[in-house]
Amino acid sequence: MRQLAYYRTIPDNQKKSRYDSQIEHHFPPLNHGKYLLSYLEDMGYSINGVMGRASLSFSEIKSYADVMCLNLKSWEFRTLKILSVEYTNQLMDKDEYADIPFGSATISIEKLDEMMDRVKSFKKKK
Repeated sequence: MRQLAYYRTIPDNQKKSRYDSQIEHHFPPLNHGKYLLSYLEDMGYSINGVMGRASLSFSEIKSYADVMCLNLKSWEFRTLKILSVEYTNQLMDKDEYADIPFGSATISIEKLDEMMDRVKSFKKKK
């Protein structure tokens, strides 16, 4: 969800969204719950709030489920709410140097070695 918002954001001092200005796009694999993303897309991901975009409320999600005659479970409501919050939070990050939420982590061999040394020293202390 954060990935979608990342690409839809127009960074400060830019005229186009990240999606329009980048050649390569990285999205995480989605093995389960595609129907929830479809519901969220129908609802609109977020709403207009007083200070900009805001996440969907549980009331709005419940209203959508009622109108569409969906019998959603509690975990599905929570998941939709979390996805909306994540989308909205990422959409507000207009830093032109922001990292891609998925697939952008690059780490040097030196940094990896340093992390492994810390893990080893932690195990020795026990």
